[in-house]
Amino acid sequence: MNTSTKKAEPGVVAEWTKGQDEVIYVSLQEHEGRTVVNIRVWYRGLSAKDGISLGLAKHATKIAKRALKEAEATITREDHHHE
Repeated sequence: MNTSTKKAEPGVVAEWTKGQDEVIYVSLQEHEGRTVVNIRVWYRGLSAKDGISLGLAKHATKIAKRALKEAEATITREDHHHE
């Protein structure tokens, strides 16, 4: 895990670098009795962050279905490209 931007928070499930100065973190956390997905952009050298929190129960199924649909379409395109 890249910890040069900030200390790892509990619940971080994914991270990746966005350009030279930004890191995107995805985490699962509890907020007001609900599990939320936090997607945050941390800027190297700054404590400020931007992002969004989504209620897991409300949005997870929709996000997963869309991601699977997009992945299947990508695999199909790549399979046809390699024929």
